[in-house]
Amino acid sequence: MKILQPHNLIIIAIVILGCTLPKDISDKANLAKDTVVKDSLTLQLVDERKYFLDSTSNSITSSVQVFPIDSPAFMIFHHTYSSNIAIYDMQTGSQVSEITLKKEGPDGVGNGIRGMYFHNFDSIFLLSLMEQRLYLIDSAGKLKSKMNIGDDHYYAQLGTIFPAFLKGGSLYLCTYPSPGTDISAAGYSSLQINLSSLEVRNVFHLSSNYDNGAWGRHHYSRTSHLYNDKTGQVILSFPNDHFLYVIAGDKTTKYYAGAYKIKKLRPLTKRSDFDKDDIVFRHEAMQGSYSSVFFDRWRNLYYRLAFSPVGGDYESPFDTEKETSIIILDTGFNKVGEYYLEPDTYSYLAMFIAPQGLDLFNKKKYASDEDFLYFDVFDVKVKD
Repeated sequence: MKILQPHNLIIIAIVILGCTLPKDISDKANLAKDTVVKDSLTLQLVDERKYFLDSTSNSITSSVQVFPIDSPAFMIFHHTYSSNIAIYDMQTGSQVSEITLKKEGPDGVGNGIRGMYFHNFDSIFLLSLMEQRLYLIDSAGKLKSKMNIGDDHYYAQLGTIFPAFLKGGSLYLCTYPSPGTDISAAGYSSLQINLSSLEVRNVFHLSSNYDNGAWGRHHYSRTSHLYNDKTGQVILSFPNDHFLYVIAGDKTTKYYAGAYKIKKLRPLTKRSDFDKDDIVFRHEAMQGSYSSVFFDRWRNLYYRLAFSPVGGDYESPFDTEKETSIIILDTGFNKVGEYYLEPDTYSYLAMFIAPQGLDLFNKKKYASDEDFLYFDVFDVKVKD
């Protein structure tokens, strides 16, 4: 636990309902005995949405959201390197507003912003990844507060696949261990920031898989959480674990949510290879891994991203994400389907869920026409 000193902090009032979440999960999670694997659902391409892109911006992002969350009217797109947040009308695809992120001055946030959490038009959280500094601005770009949140053991991460959430007066961020740290189940997956006291603590232990050996400092260290505001559950997804861990109150239950092509996941053969990038990336690519989980509130389904093992020889770190599948689960966390996306086509850093379906940014379409952000829309279909 630590108390952080704010930098020119202006405390704002954010009304958040709910109670404080439990700190630990460890490996005492109860295994759901009634977990069922069905192959009844799949996804199908049903539509295309495109959003006009001005000449000063490109498609590079790590943070895309819709707002409001219950009845989306806007798509929020953080342009990483042009230092602005574009707000699009989801019906017309036109940009209706833009938030310019100032680099210097009283409202300056520097030039290292790599993640965004758009809570509302009055509260937009930004993360400077390298500095590990959290900023709070409004839709006019006015800086309301800033604080340092990093330490020697964990780094916060924020974006589409590392979502933040507010609950019980605290902001929760996904974390990953310091690059020189070899992690175990005693480590943590998330960071809790009390927005009133500014107390910062690590929460939610990793799964017991991390006690099996060294996993390297890349994909297998990137854990993710999801908060379901409809049920009050927190869902943890570990990249080296076939199971999801669901926290409800003071109870944690794990549910099988594995991909068909990902078999047994093993740590590195030698612990000394922990920081050898080529060996670590090759190991990840040859085994496969898991990423984030998303909730579809209109279809009452969960989608978990999985990266399949490469079928041939390893060539580069890009092979770790060459083929992506989407695992479909019902609200009881039973696996009910899995859909394989066309390889090297979509960016999971630019995806969102809306009433029309699951929207995935199509890199190939953008490469042929850089005037628009192209999203392919997928809907759920009962298998024949």
